This record gives sequence, structure tokens and C-alpha cells, in this order.
Amino acid sequence: MLRQVVRGRERTLCRDHEDTLSSKYWLGRTLFDQQNYDGAKELFQQLADQQERTLGRDHQHTLATVRLLQELRINSPPPLPVSNTS
Repeated sequence: MLRQVVRGRERTLCRDHEDTLSSKYWLGRTLFDQQNYDGAKELFQQLADQQERTLGRDHQHTLATVRLLQELRINSPPPLPVSNTS
């Protein structure tokens, strides 16, 4: 549902509109809360870049996204080892 909202806002408002960015943030939070850390990390990285361009590096929304992105990087489980059985 949130993905549809984001796509609709991107079409209607534009990618960098503040309401579109807000919808992307909540989609990322939902992925994070569902422990979909890879999806959340990818979305938050894109969002942080957009927010820095649109809102500025020191805007509270940009800072909130960067904080969650850092938490993901710190707390993400390490990748599973690849088995080398031949």
C-alpha cells in the first residue's frame, strides 16, 4: 500500500516534493519495523540523497533519515558465509 502511495506521489507531485519524501520515509520505517533491513537500507540511502538535495543536510527530516541509515549499518546482521563445497 505504501509503495503505491509513493509511486502516486512521485507521478503527481514529483520525486523531490516534501510530501513524496515523507511517504518514502514512512515506507522505509515500515520496512525497518518488518526487519526488511536490506530494503530499508536501500530506500533510506536514496531518500537521504534526495533530502540533502531538496531540504538540506541539516534539515530535521534529513537528519532523522541519516540516523536510521546509520543504525541500519551498525546493527545489520553480517552477511551469511558462502559455502565452498565442491
